[in-house]
Amino acid sequence: MNTLTDEIDDLYLRYLSTPYNSISDFSKTTNKSRPVLKRYIMIKEQLSPDLYPLLNSRKKMTLALAELLCKNLCNHEHQENVYIEAIKQPSKERKAIILENQMCMICCASTSSHEMMTCCGQWICSECFFQTLVKTTTDLAFHALQCAFCRQEISLPTLKNFTGSHLQNRYDHRNRLQTYPISLDPWRNSRKWINNTSKHHRYDQTYMVNIYMLYERYLKGYLEYPEEERSTHHIGKCNGCIERYYRTYDRFDEDIHMKRYNRIPFDRFHMGSVAKDCANDEALKAEMFVCKGCRDREENCVIKRCPHCGIKSIRPDGCNFVQCECRNYWCFVCNKRLPGNHEGHNVHYWIGNGSSPYDDDCRVSTNYEGESFVIDNCGCRYCRVRNGAPICATIDCPHPAKRISENKYQLVCEICDN
Repeated sequence: MNTLTDEIDDLYLRYLSTPYNSISDFSKTTNKSRPVLKRYIMIKEQLSPDLYPLLNSRKKMTLALAELLCKNLCNHEHQENVYIEAIKQPSKERKAIILENQMCMICCASTSSHEMMTCCGQWICSECFFQTLVKTTTDLAFHALQCAFCRQEISLPTLKNFTGSHLQNRYDHRNRLQTYPISLDPWRNSRKWINNTSKHHRYDQTYMVNIYMLYERYLKGYLEYPEEERSTHHIGKCNGCIERYYRTYDRFDEDIHMKRYNRIPFDRFHMGSVAKDCANDEALKAEMFVCKGCRDREENCVIKRCPHCGIKSIRPDGCNFVQCECRNYWCFVCNKRLPGNHEGHNVHYWIGNGSSPYDDDCRVSTNYEGESFVIDNCGCRYCRVRNGAPICATIDCPHPAKRISENKYQLVCEICDN
């Protein structure tokens, strides 16, 4: 004789084979009404797998109790804990017990999704848990996420599963192999749970995965500091690293909300430290946190000025072919004016196999025998006022460079040359 779970399993398999999973179309092929089919499908999809076999015994689990658990509690582990408490009470009191367990001990709101803190066994609603993760990740001074009740550190595997950041390869509708983030708990992959947890509308899952990836990166940088230094210093994200790739924090924040994790350079974000004796929590500012790489660049930076307009520029990180804000081009190595074409961008830096604009040499600095492709007499609107001469390379000197011969100039003016 078929049991109730066998009947539900059979109906559910037939429902999955229905085009577009339409309950209306499926109800026409069975003797079950639409409300009954909806109930069976909800129980099959949302009830804890450990509780599902109990439906075969009315003394242990009724359809009404199973429906109550599915509608009011998403977390399967939470369902199991509440079931043990509810089954001991009369059937009339079970609904009240389930509704009582919806309340979050942090925000006192009634919600269907909760997370159990394995360190102390307490429950917190999923929205509070996620907002705590966001605040920990985006605060100026970083610290590892801790349990709100016992202050124990939350493990990375817990956060990875919570945010659905396990990566899985599968084929999309165009038969292309793609990587998708998922949670190992199937109920966390539902659109309803993700929307209710993150509260960020269209890009909910993207935002949750990016927050985890960012937290993981910051935690790695945080743990690189010795424990003694972590106790005496504030450790926070380096604002220079973010501005170096995004220019403004707003653009970075926009990408965290909307861009896929594989398009954000998480490995390029580092941590800086500020002594607690030098700044308290109220005085902390984003620009105080500077990582070692940014600090070295600031200490070793070379400042030169555009030979056309005189705007100051720091040493570029990569290509030495500089395009100034005045829309003219020049070489940061030799400080000469260059044409904005292939000769200026590439040939000027070619001095042998393997050489490129990323090297700290050019044809002028190495006294290359061939053509250097520099502009000796420039006709731009900035150089015309100096009769085609470049501005003096000395910082803050307003004079034109000293003429050597016809259309040939030194880097500095006659005054600075003396």
